[in-house]
Amino acid sequence: MNFKLAYKSYNFGISLASCKSFTDSTGLDLHCVLMDYIYTYTNLTGEPELKKVSSLGKLYSRDIACDLFSAITDKELNIPIEEFQDATYRTSWVQSSNVDGFSEPWPLVIVGVAMDVNKYISENIHVKKKDTSEG
Repeated sequence: MNFKLAYKSYNFGISLASCKSFTDSTGLDLHCVLMDYIYTYTNLTGEPELKKVSSLGKLYSRDIACDLFSAITDKELNIPIEEFQDATYRTSWVQSSNVDGFSEPWPLVIVGVAMDVNKYISENIHVKKKDTSEG
């Protein structure tokens, strides 16, 4: 999976490690935060783009969004948190036109991530858990 933010594309995934990293950074549960974005976005159907971005941006701070992006991004990429801070700053406003799909406001990018995670979990929920016991 990947997301586009401020003219860059990032590979991402969700795992127990990414959830733990996010909780350690924020005190919040990653799954619940992503579900909050889906729920709020769904309730904004039919609303103007500005209202969607404003409402979604108020759910959690930009700092929390940066922690979210950092937690889910492929660790092999070694993306510093400052890159996400700059990217979310640059994408904090509604664009007058969407010309390339790379400059979506960060709250809408999180909605896209949340939808991708929802689809991934829905398609893989039936997969049997690996045995984690020692022996």
